[in-house]
Amino acid sequence: MHLRNRSLFLAVVAFISAEGGKKKRKGADYYAILGVDEKANDGELKKAYRKLSMELHPDKCEQEKDVCQTKFIEMSTAYEVLSDPEKRKTYDEHGEEGLKEGGSGGTSGEQARQMFKQFFGREPDGNVRIINRGGQMMFTEEGEPGPKEDIYGDTSVIQLGSDVWNSYVHERDEPWVVMFYKPNDDDSVEAKPEYIKFADTFKDFLKVSAVNCRLQRDICSGASITRFPAVRWFPEDKGKPPEVFEGDVSAKTLGRFASDTMPDYTVALQDRNHLRQWLDEAKGPAIVLFTDKSVSPPLWKALSREYKGRVNLAIVPNCDKNRVNKAPLQREYDVRVPQIVRLDPIDELGKIAEKTSLIKHDALKMWFMKQIGQAKKAGPAATFKEWTQQSLEAGNCAPSDSQFCFSG
Repeated sequence: MHLRNRSLFLAVVAFISAEGGKKKRKGADYYAILGVDEKANDGELKKAYRKLSMELHPDKCEQEKDVCQTKFIEMSTAYEVLSDPEKRKTYDEHGEEGLKEGGSGGTSGEQARQMFKQFFGREPDGNVRIINRGGQMMFTEEGEPGPKEDIYGDTSVIQLGSDVWNSYVHERDEPWVVMFYKPNDDDSVEAKPEYIKFADTFKDFLKVSAVNCRLQRDICSGASITRFPAVRWFPEDKGKPPEVFEGDVSAKTLGRFASDTMPDYTVALQDRNHLRQWLDEAKGPAIVLFTDKSVSPPLWKALSREYKGRVNLAIVPNCDKNRVNKAPLQREYDVRVPQIVRLDPIDELGKIAEKTSLIKHDALKMWFMKQIGQAKKAGPAATFKEWTQQSLEAGNCAPSDSQFCFSG
């Protein structure tokens, strides 16, 4: 055989051998779609998938949106099959048609939802189907049945959307209570009156809000909300994760949850020694609430956070409203319950400088500002105490008091 003819013959044989070794499969070539070899391992598959995912994302894909969507679906389907050992084995032997015939082909509803979320970067509205439209694979949102409009308009509840979520909640400097709901969910609608009642009670000193997860799917997905209604407490420290409310959504249980969770910067005073120590350490107006409660009421906790560093707040707990079995400090000052007083720290025990029976948030804020103004006007001298012989003998005078500790 002529040398040239012999070389041509060997080339044809090699081509036929190569084609014979390559399996003929019906349908799409998943390996070609991912751009990997048929012997690619899991790591190579994953690397190719991630690379293509970025290239085909709507924000980066340079082709028409429909083309990008089609290629993304094909790529995701290819990776889903080839990354599954059983599906890959079926595909290698019988191709795409074999997957359909074996019942393991096609894309499930959950897979379609996940593909949709990755492609568009948001939660879909209802279920997702993948349809073939003129040879192009397309996502279609089926949509949930029922209403989707906000249900907390014209109430004490602050309705949050994507336009304010970050500035209000992510960048918060005060606590927020957020209910995540769906207007087409029976439990969410049933909880509405109780949540409004809770908001009406706490609106003056706590941010009570709601997010409609039918319209704000991204917010709810980012908060990992899967059941409705869901209530979360976002603490003052924006670096801390939200706390989950467990239990029935009622004004009473929500109120107890909020009261227990609110930060408390007040001091509970029990006796004269404790009061004297607190007054000595106080910087700024020293204001005390005499209450029949065993712990600080929510309003007092809210004020202690709001005026932290400017006003010193304390409570005298477990006072008797009937003034029969008085607490020791209640007996000392002989005040009504509830009663709020500002104490003068210069007096040996701390005499009452001013008192009020106001228990409304806005009114108390004005009263607090008045006390702050008076303290600034009086100047630093108003905080120094003249020590008496009795104070010295009582052990109140210490080396740390330096020249401001006097014996009479």
